[in-house]
Amino acid sequence: MLGIESKAVFPISAQKGLLAKIRNEPALLDKSGLLDLENYLGQDVLNIKQQIILDTVSSDVGQMLDNSRSMLSGKLNDTKYQLEELEELSDKSDDVINNLMEKTRSEQAQYLRDVETFQQSRKQLKQQAQQLSETLSLDLLDDIIDRCRKEMTNSWTTSGMKGSMKNLFEETRRTMLKVVTQSEQTRKLIRSIYRKFQNEHGFAVVQPKMFSIVKYRVELELLHQEAEIFRNSPVTAMMEQNFVVKRFFSALVKRARDIFQRADEEINTWLRSTLEPLVMQIKDHKEMMEKRLNNLQKIGQSRNTLQYRILELQEQYTELARQLTALRNMSNRLSNNRPLHSSQRQKPTLVKQNAS
Repeated sequence: MLGIESKAVFPISAQKGLLAKIRNEPALLDKSGLLDLENYLGQDVLNIKQQIILDTVSSDVGQMLDNSRSMLSGKLNDTKYQLEELEELSDKSDDVINNLMEKTRSEQAQYLRDVETFQQSRKQLKQQAQQLSETLSLDLLDDIIDRCRKEMTNSWTTSGMKGSMKNLFEETRRTMLKVVTQSEQTRKLIRSIYRKFQNEHGFAVVQPKMFSIVKYRVELELLHQEAEIFRNSPVTAMMEQNFVVKRFFSALVKRARDIFQRADEEINTWLRSTLEPLVMQIKDHKEMMEKRLNNLQKIGQSRNTLQYRILELQEQYTELARQLTALRNMSNRLSNNRPLHSSQRQKPTLVKQNAS
């Protein structure tokens, strides 16, 4: 019914396994099915963990290689453009060179204005990052948790205690929903910053590293369901109050806090690195425009500089092409050796037999 291969299904008997260990009966231990499970955990599962790590590393390295290729390809195109531009100037008059210098200065001025806009966008991104950090603040969450603990401890009725449990998780869900909205706004801002330079200045298309809050939201929703089962369980109503409080916070609330802590750490790492590829491109493009203007100024003063600069750009073009080929080869090797995605791997299923 589940579409799981038989080799990944383990019928086991915990009772037989326990008795076999106590009585030292190999035949009973083999009958319990635990040996097959232990072998699977000791071999296949460890290999799967290794593949998961390799898959994660391959994904991160793959994105870095793709971005490096895009940026290197952009440099190659810029060099080609400069080379063609200088080759066309070989038989042009001084007036043509002067006009080209004025045009380049104008383009440079516009580019610097756009860089100023970029700095403003970085400030806006920093503000949004601060908002996200405040929303995910563990200090704020700890205050909510402490308040809930006091309410549960001081509650005179079971319904009051259960109400405090519900309020705590409802508040964490509202907070997570707010984070979802804020992180999506941040993602849109980052995309717009990249798109502006790609559309207006011909930057190579580089995919910024993005963050998704979805996995943390799903994890919190599943935990909320566990909390509801615990809250509405008849067993909970029969427990002593101090034991209920202790179990609720150690088994459920602690995990909710861990979800928020991991989300906060990943968001901070993401925001620190997400603009780095674009910053590098902006810097490279600025240097390219300065070199281009400097070349035109020198050529205007002496035509002897022209041929020297053409040869220099040809060497630079050849070296960039070599580096780009090397990156493509690395990317191809990584793709060919990349492990299976986690969704493609078979997961084990345990079927517990009747204890008898």
